[in-house]
Amino acid sequence: MMLLLLDTSIRLTLPGEKATKTGFVPMQKPCAAALRSYLRLRDGQLDDALWISSKGRPLQPDTIKQLIIKYCHGAGVRSSAHASRRTMAKSFLMNGGNAYALQALLGHGDITMTH
Repeated sequence: MMLLLLDTSIRLTLPGEKATKTGFVPMQKPCAAALRSYLRLRDGQLDDALWISSKGRPLQPDTIKQLIIKYCHGAGVRSSAHASRRTMAKSFLMNGGNAYALQALLGHGDITMTH
């Protein structure tokens, strides 16, 4: 879960909320491999939601956010779902990415939101 958030900067939202855009989400090979492994563990359970509970029900964004906080706290790290977006953005820029490409990755309509 954290690898996907850090690698892609996807948002956790409910249908009808701010980020209802769909599109291509680039990710590195280790992240794609971890995602494929997770999907195999789901044992064929089909659901539009990426993350589901052990009962096969979609995890709600608030539940995911709480899990992130819980596991980060257990690892001695203060973090949140939104902090992973900021971390990805900073890493992207520090590794040579430009602000306009970052704007597209983050789904920002205006470059000033990216700065």
